[in-house]
Amino acid sequence: MIINATQADVVKEILAASGGGADFTLEASGLPRVLHQAIDTLGQRGICGIVGAPAFGSECSFDITELIVGGKMIRGIVEGDSVPEEFIPRMIDLYLDGRFPIDRLVTTYQLDDINSAIADVERGIVVKPVILLS
Repeated sequence: MIINATQADVVKEILAASGGGADFTLEASGLPRVLHQAIDTLGQRGICGIVGAPAFGSECSFDITELIVGGKMIRGIVEGDSVPEEFIPRMIDLYLDGRFPIDRLVTTYQLDDINSAIADVERGIVVKPVILLS
């Protein structure tokens, strides 16, 4: 299901599609208004994970009573909450097996092109920019 947020009420559509609320939502944009929507679309005992990176000092308000009564949870996720000693070797194995195409996710830039890297991220052209220092 695809919801165009410019043409529909996202919260209303997700609540209808999920039968009253999602078990899990994941906010990845870093926009407080989208985080609010992710919280509002949770069902009973639903969990909202946050991986988006908003500007430092960004705040979001929500109905605390709705969280308590609904048993809802908001959870910040740092680097996938992985255990690096397990996660990194697993990702390397997947890459070596040809099942994790990290090279398609990374775009390199020279240090002099750092502004282009930032602009490309903001335009959604690049997933993971890597700045080369030499």
